[in-house]
Parts: sequence; C-alpha cells; structure tokens
Amino acid sequence: MGEALLRNELDRVGVRAIVTSAGFLPGGQPVHPHSVQALLIDHGLAVGPDRRSRQIDVEMLQRTDLVLTMTREHVRRIVELVPGAFARTFTLKELVRRASTGERRMPDEAIAPWLDRVALESHRALHDLLGSNDLDDVADPIGQPRAAYRITADELSHLARRAASVLAGDEPS
Repeated sequence: MGEALLRNELDRVGVRAIVTSAGFLPGGQPVHPHSVQALLIDHGLAVGPDRRSRQIDVEMLQRTDLVLTMTREHVRRIVELVPGAFARTFTLKELVRRASTGERRMPDEAIAPWLDRVALESHRALHDLLGSNDLDDVADPIGQPRAAYRITADELSHLARRAASVLAGDEPS
C-alpha cells in the first residue's frame, strides 16, 4: 500500500522518483486482497493482479538514495545489512516528523545533503530508533479484518502526502 500511495503523491507534486517496495519475508507473495480493496475503493489506486512482493537485499539497499520503512525495527534491520545506510533510512513517520520541522529541500537539491541536514537539525541518532514507538511506527494490518487495512491505508495516504510535500521542498502540509 505504501508504495502505491507514495508513488501517487510524488507524481502529484512532480517529484521524479523510482518507488519500489520490498520486505524481509521471502518474495513472490501476491498483494493481500484487503490491501487491493483499501487502495482501490478508498483511494482510487489499482494494484495489478500480477504484483508480487519482493525480498529486500543488500544490492537494492546500496543503490537506493532514500529508504522509507514502516517501523523502527525495519530501520535497524536495514542498518544491520548495510551499516552505511542509516543516513538515508527513515521510517515514513520519522522522515515526515523530522523534515517538517527543519529547512525545506531546495529545488534540484540532491537527496543526500538534504537528508544530512534533516538528521543534523533534528539531532538524529541510531539510539533514537531503539524499541518500537507509535511516534515512528505504522501498524501492520496483516491478519486483521479489512477495516484495519483501511485504517492503515488512510494513515499511509496522509503520510505519503506529507512526505511528497517535504521531498518536493514545499511547506509541510
């Protein structure tokens, strides 16, 4: 859901980006029907029936400018795989929170220097991401009824809109 919602919002604000999704479980699984319904019915976004999950790997992480995760645990696991990835790996909530209080991204500014500023201005440190916390984590609806997927999709939609705004250099919305 996060991939589709973020791609949609980045397109809306004119930020050119390649948005892909990957997780820690083995890949090849179809998108959960509740996710498909939440995206289509509640947000007007279609996910193709051939869409399959992908497993994250070191090569993928090494060539990525920005990694957004749903939880602090995911950030920690990514940093275990690629220690140098911390500077460009945030939970979606964390990026929005930290970027919304700092300097805006300048037009055509590369992502790395802006992320460095965001981290510096907000005094970001790896120990900030110990444990889990609703401040930074998006709840996973897996195994829950469709209503939980709708709640998660709505939360992700709001976060994707705000992330696209800060990545575009706009005032946070």
